Amino acid sequence: MRAPVLAMGDGALGFWSALREVFPEAREQRCWFHKVDNVLFALPKSAHPGAKKALAEIWNAEDKDHARAAAKSFQDGHGATSGTAPRSPRDPAPRPPESPWRSS
Repeated sequence: MRAPVLAMGDGALGFWSALREVFPEAREQRCWFHKVDNVLFALPKSAHPGAKKALAEIWNAEDKDHARAAAKSFQDGHGATSGTAPRSPRDPAPRPPESPWRSS
């Protein structure tokens, strides 16, 4: 079996460690849906509309330079909104609490 060129996933640590063990040459990409969810969890609800728009500027950027500029803009505008908020979308965000509806 050939290694995947790119693997995309949420923040499940088991997936990433298994991927690195079995396919060390595969590139990793974090799922934007889950990343945005984690970033918004760390921000106050009043900051969500602006943060969502700023994050969309990053993932809709036409190239890396525009994405980096949009990430810097996010960091400047939303990175200090909350003491627990990530400084940029690349930083890990605090994990949301486990749902009471999820079984163990």
